[in-house]
Amino acid sequence: IDEALAIIARTPVFVSDGILLASRSDRTAVVAEKGPHGLGVRRMQDGVLVLTNHFETSAWRDDRANAGRMRDGTTLKRQARAAEL
Repeated sequence: IDEALAIIARTPVFVSDGILLASRSDRTAVVAEKGPHGLGVRRMQDGVLVLTNHFETSAWRDDRANAGRMRDGTTLKRQARAAEL
């Protein structure tokens, strides 16, 4: 996971993406929240990790596009449903 995160961190991007990374040997997963202006990493907690279309790390707290996705889209509803399941 650390090697993949290093590659993601140094790779330029045009649009934002949430990238799910998992390690069988470590029995864990992370989400790399990568965009043109930054990278945030969320780690699995209590065996659960949900990824929809918005970013949750502090790296994206003030990002207007991310706030718009959360305000106007279905991402929060889908996240809640996935967490419920």
